Amino acid sequence: MHQKDADRMADIFLKARNEKTSFHTEFRLRNHKGFYQWQLNCGKPEFDQAGNLLGFTGVMVNIHERKQREILLQ
Repeated sequence: MHQKDADRMADIFLKARNEKTSFHTEFRLRNHKGFYQWQLNCGKPEFDQAGNLLGFTGVMVNIHERKQREILLQ
């Protein structure tokens, strides 16, 4: 994850966990070649019957080309 996105993403995950709500966000993730690409991440926390966090479920989609076009249009 890009250093500039790390604190914001941590806040998003903590809020989703604490408020038991879903999240929808975009961030940069380093690919296997070492380059950062934009990702769309949507998910929600999962809890057991006692209220303990089991983890997060969701989907992550590469949106790098779309973000590059948005930047060019600005």
